[in-house]
Amino acid sequence: MERIRQARAAGTIGIVVGVLWLVEWAVEAFADPSIGSTAWYLTQTLATALLFGTAVLMFGLAALRPAGDGRVARTVLALNWIAWLSLTVGGIGFLLQGNEDNGPLTVFFPIGGILGTLGLLVSGILVAVKRRILGWQRWAVLIFGIGYLLVGFFQGGDEPTTASQAAELVQYLLLVLLAVAVRTATTTTNQPSTEPARV
Repeated sequence: MERIRQARAAGTIGIVVGVLWLVEWAVEAFADPSIGSTAWYLTQTLATALLFGTAVLMFGLAALRPAGDGRVARTVLALNWIAWLSLTVGGIGFLLQGNEDNGPLTVFFPIGGILGTLGLLVSGILVAVKRRILGWQRWAVLIFGIGYLLVGFFQGGDEPTTASQAAELVQYLLLVLLAVAVRTATTTTNQPSTEPARV
């Protein structure tokens, strides 16, 4: 039951994080603060905090053990929150540098991106096949993983484009969906028993 409580709390945090990602997306898309400005520092600080918040959501997902209790399943699910912690370190690197150039900590961006892409896709497949999560929530990880992979194809350039901004918007909406799934998930291990009580 403790793992279920952790997942519920992480799902709630994830919903808030997802909504704030949408706010951050709107600021970046329509205001586009110049690098090094006060507004840039504020939005970058928010983005870095939200990267950490997303790691918390992924930790809650792992706590559900949605792909089973085996070592491989637990390791793959752990890769997701490790990936987002790596991205968080990259965000901290931007803040310390005061710009978005490559630096000692920005190497964590590609590390986090690769781990996150592989982790989410494999996790999504394992969760869907295992059927430990009931209902539509079983597919949320795979849907988010596919969306995360596709977004990467639109983010190749340094400057944002209409396509990359639209892809990011879809990603954040899918993140909210994943958070709701983690918050409301029912697993085969926490369903009430239907067997008659023994006297």
